[in-house]
Order: sequence, then structure tokens, then C-alpha cells
Amino acid sequence: MAILIIMKWLIPWGTPEYPTSRAPSIITIFIKMVLQPGKWPHVRVLFTFTDYIKDLGIPLYGDHDGLYQANLQLHFLGIILICTLLILVPKPLILWLKSLPKSSRGYTEQIDDPSTKIPYSKFIFF
Repeated sequence: MAILIIMKWLIPWGTPEYPTSRAPSIITIFIKMVLQPGKWPHVRVLFTFTDYIKDLGIPLYGDHDGLYQANLQLHFLGIILICTLLILVPKPLILWLKSLPKSSRGYTEQIDDPSTKIPYSKFIFF
């Protein structure tokens, strides 16, 4: 979001190429990225005798059709999905593996042999 704010600041709004009436809303960009992935949103406005398509703004980056921004946002959604799975899946899997009996995980019980243990006094150097 911070990157989009800086990008919006750097665009010279108020020029003939970038009129202020077509400046996109950053919140709308994030909402449309999830609700309409892969396309730049357009709205059909109906009047009494005419109807026309009014776009919701100029894309902040890429071409003026919004294809580059829409494709990049699809990649961002894929990254979001992968990161969400990486956050949510490992912990239940680890807890499930810890709940299994040790014998089913390939462990065998070892019997401690007192003759192989090093006495604690050997580790004290003073």
C-alpha cells in the first residue's frame, strides 16, 4: 500500500494526460484486486437515452488499458495464496506429527548403559 501511495504522489495529476478526475483510489485498487482479479474495472453508467462505459481511473503503473496492472495483481494474489498456506498448514501438521506415538514415527526405545556415560566431574575444568 505504501508503494502505491508513493507511486500516486509521483504521477503529475492535473495535466491533460493525467486529469485529476481519473485518479484511481488506492483502496478501490485493493478491493478490485480481490473481487475482480485479472481485469481493470469499468463501470457501465446508464442515463435516460444514452449509456456509456466510464472507467474508474487510470492505472497507477503499466499501460493505460490496465492489462499490465491486472496481470501483476494476479501474480500478487498467487503469492498471497502461497504465503497464506505456508502460514496456516505447517503448525497443524507439526502438532499432528507430535501427537503420534513414537513407535509409529520410526523411533526405537534405547536403554541407557551406565558404563558408557561420562561422569559430570570430567566437564568441570577448575
